[in-house]
Amino acid sequence: MRKDTAGTGCISAGSWPKLLSVRENKVVKVVVILLSLLIMAGLIIPIISFIWSIGV
Repeated sequence: MRKDTAGTGCISAGSWPKLLSVRENKVVKVVVILLSLLIMAGLIIPIISFIWSIGV
């Protein structure tokens, strides 16, 4: 695995699976999970409000 020599934390798309498999990078996993939850919430909330407006 190639390490980031500059230490900036820039990650290429190809190294994401390796990055997520490393145990030390729990923070990255948490961030990814939170982002996916936010995206899901962003998709679910309009649907719920749409159904609610139809029901009312």
